[in-house]
Parts: sequence; structure tokens; C-alpha cells
Amino acid sequence: MNVQVVIGGYCGAQRQAIADDTIRLVKKHGQTLNLDAAVLADLEQGLADVNRLEPPERLLEKLRLSVYHQRLQATDRCMGAMYDTARRIRDFSEAYPEIAEEAKFLLDFMKVFKPGKKKEKKEPGGEAPQS
Repeated sequence: MNVQVVIGGYCGAQRQAIADDTIRLVKKHGQTLNLDAAVLADLEQGLADVNRLEPPERLLEKLRLSVYHQRLQATDRCMGAMYDTARRIRDFSEAYPEIAEEAKFLLDFMKVFKPGKKKEKKEPGGEAPQS
């Protein structure tokens, strides 16, 4: 059983309190409940490991978020430059069709992210729908 799934919804203080209470319960009633001594050892060691790992985990999460946002900004700059390049290629496509042909990969890629206006579908009779 994945304990993180079971107690993951609780904040650290709640999880700590529940674990502490469980340790006290096992110490008091472990023999009556026929619990192996390893259960108490697992609880105590697990809680010690959680307490040791939570601070660096919080720090790493802050670092991860910082790097993630920096990467989003870099991606945004790159996409902006690709939009500018694609727009320029379309502007010059009549004068330099060979460049447009060579850059087809870029133009196709940009259509996925910034498609033009949708064309109205024609009705089966061949006429556009009336508004």
C-alpha cells in the first residue's frame, strides 16, 4: 500500500500528529494487537525519514517552480521569434516562393498553434449556410 496516497491529503502537521498518535498507540497496545516490533520500528524510522526529507523537498519544489517559469519564458521568446519568422516568410512568399517552400515545416507548425479563420462549411447542396 502506498502510504503517500493514503495520507498525502493531510498537511505536514496533521500527518505528523497522526503518526505520533499511532506510535503512542502501538507502544501502548502493540502487544495486545499482536503487532510485530518491526511495525513500531517502521513507524519511528518512517517518521524520522519524513522529517529529514520534507525541508529539502520544499526547497527543491521552489527551485523546480523557478526553473519551470524560466523555461516557460524562454519558450515564449522562442515561439515569438518563430511567429515573426513565419509571418515574414508569408509576407515575402510571392517574391521568394523557394523560401516559403523550404520553410513549409515552420509554416505548418505555426498553423497548429495559430490557425487562420475557420472557413464556413458548405451545405450538401453546395451553398454556404445562411446566417
